Amino acid sequence: MCSPEAASFDALVPFGWGDRVAALLPPSVVPARVVRVDRDRCLVATAAGGSAALTDGRAVVGDWVALEPSGLTAVPWRISVIADRWSALERVDPRSDGRTVDTAQVLAANMDLVACIHPLDRGLSPARVEREVALAWDAGATPFVVLTKADQHGDPMAAAADLEARLLGVDVVVTAALVGDGVDEVRRRLRPHRTLMLFGASGAGKSTLANALVGDDVLDTGGVRVSDARGKHTTTARHLVPVPGGGVLLDTPGVRSIGLLGGTDGVSTVFADIEELATGCRFGDCGHRTEPGCAVLAALDEETLDRGRFRSWQKLQRELAADRRRVDPVAAAAHHAELRRWGRAMKQRKDRP
Repeated sequence: MCSPEAASFDALVPFGWGDRVAALLPPSVVPARVVRVDRDRCLVATAAGGSAALTDGRAVVGDWVALEPSGLTAVPWRISVIADRWSALERVDPRSDGRTVDTAQVLAANMDLVACIHPLDRGLSPARVEREVALAWDAGATPFVVLTKADQHGDPMAAAADLEARLLGVDVVVTAALVGDGVDEVRRRLRPHRTLMLFGASGAGKSTLANALVGDDVLDTGGVRVSDARGKHTTTARHLVPVPGGGVLLDTPGVRSIGLLGGTDGVSTVFADIEELATGCRFGDCGHRTEPGCAVLAALDEETLDRGRFRSWQKLQRELAADRRRVDPVAAAAHHAELRRWGRAMKQRKDRP
């Protein structure tokens, strides 16, 4: 086995190695990037090539790490240091019970871009897109949307224009990867030292797009069940794939549950127009329901604010508020007091002759 410390770091450049990464790791260590994680071990890219390493469960795909010998033949390395992450895409762990503090599940780290992949061969959900874009902003990455399977839609450009108008400043790219349409538009966003994460539901076309970008069938692809239009899980683990010409793809399995954590920056960025409107409401604690002088309700009445977009914002705000109440006793007490006041008001209204 060739020792990574004896090899040039040039072999790590296709995986994103550069001055930014070198500054995050201690000097005189064996650097590597996590390519794939399987429970207590992972595949890492080192300066001498791919190798296996033990992990305590904290490392995720995309992490830059330092290695030390494990003393084992089958798994020669152990992760000793995880470098500080410049981005991390997190969601509420689907195993959280919803009654206590939600546990964060880190899906991947150190991506610069997140491509939210949505297929046009089934119904497009703008609310789901907004949720994914908010998650990407909260991760510290720049999101854009990729609409796949354009050859299976009657008017893909119109669908893209409608979505782009709703997303306010987030790019939407239309692709049909099997015939090469739109692939170059995605590829031009890749460059050396930049990592692009492909994020979306099963069957959305992530692996097909990845293969088109790489120029080879490096990832398995599968069809979509006719019965419910859901994809088959052809990608079963997150992993990194270097792209010829520069850049790294981070492919992920299909994700169904994308619960947001307590951070609000992503939602505020996605719905900046609504939050700006809310500053014009008469009352600082306006709930945008029936209050007089509500600027948001006025925009809805004037049809300058899309009702579907408003409902999406409300739903995410309720979700974030519930998450805050689970970790903040003061917020929980205030919410319970508000419910009691509302209950008394309803009772008084019912008791009136």
